[in-house]
Amino acid sequence: MQFQLHIKIRDITVTSVWRRILVPADFSFDQLHDIIQAAFNWDDDHLYAFYSKQGSQTLQIGIPFADRWYEDYKKNSIETKLSEVLIKKGQKINYVYDFGDNWILVIKVEKITDDEATEATYIEGKGASPFDYCGGPWGYEEILEILADPEDEEYEEKREWMGLRDGEEWDIEKFDEEKIRKKIAKI
Repeated sequence: MQFQLHIKIRDITVTSVWRRILVPADFSFDQLHDIIQAAFNWDDDHLYAFYSKQGSQTLQIGIPFADRWYEDYKKNSIETKLSEVLIKKGQKINYVYDFGDNWILVIKVEKITDDEATEATYIEGKGASPFDYCGGPWGYEEILEILADPEDEEYEEKREWMGLRDGEEWDIEKFDEEKIRKKIAKI
């Protein structure tokens, strides 16, 4: 069995940033985290958690740590299989990455198939991935505003930080699908 998932970054208003992925049902939530990191070309330098409404309760799936703050997670992301939580088409769960920048991604189950799969597969997507360490959706949009105004005092600093060369512009729609496809296939 496998899931077709639509994964969208919430709170970006200038464009839509999403990916569609096929994922084996026996993958763990930790593997799904790795897939999301590859799909959005992030560095995996921050903590993460998954949240799902289960009736009046919120199921929390996270990384097991000895630290008291992490004892609140009801499920261990390394041990919990997707098939234990994702049970129906249309179901949504949230993925939160970097508790400082607070990236929230909405994961929707688009299809559940009986197809057997041993690896995840990238299908398609839209929108360039925001950078890690940019301040979340609001910081990303602020950077885009700065890049749109060459007269802004932070313009050159932000261009350099983003690795843009002379004459190169940041395209909010452009991303390397083949690179994402290869990275996800390795998980």
